[in-house]
Amino acid sequence: EVLLDDRKERAGAKFKDADLQGIPLRVAVGARGVKEGVIELKGRREAAARQVPIDDALEAIMAALEESR
Repeated sequence: EVLLDDRKERAGAKFKDADLQGIPLRVAVGARGVKEGVIELKGRREAAARQVPIDDALEAIMAALEESR
């Protein structure tokens, strides 16, 4: 299941809400990251987000979801 948060809020507010809702994996795609060729992944239990090359995004997302089970 995917939740797309396209509200006109700042990223920090969206991230806080995702944590409060218990979203297990946050995938952030932003203009700056796309320009650099990366997306940002953060598991609920991880202390910090990590950047993943766009070409490896699907594999990284699937692996992170498998780890969160």
